[in-house]
Amino acid sequence: MKSIVLGAGLFFAASTAFAGNYDPPHIDPPVIIEDAANSSTDSGGIVLGIMTLLLFGAAAAN
Repeated sequence: MKSIVLGAGLFFAASTAFAGNYDPPHIDPPVIIEDAANSSTDSGGIVLGIMTLLLFGAAAAN
């Protein structure tokens, strides 16, 4: 009779260890940061080139 009670006690003790559903680990997606192109910084080389041509043109005209 002791072995039946002991077996039932172990059965119920072990069954509570597996109660609930499996919850997979939550993994955050990687964060991707893009540098936005700014038109004022991209056209800086063009503006400098045009200003240089205007300067040399004005110097040649004198």
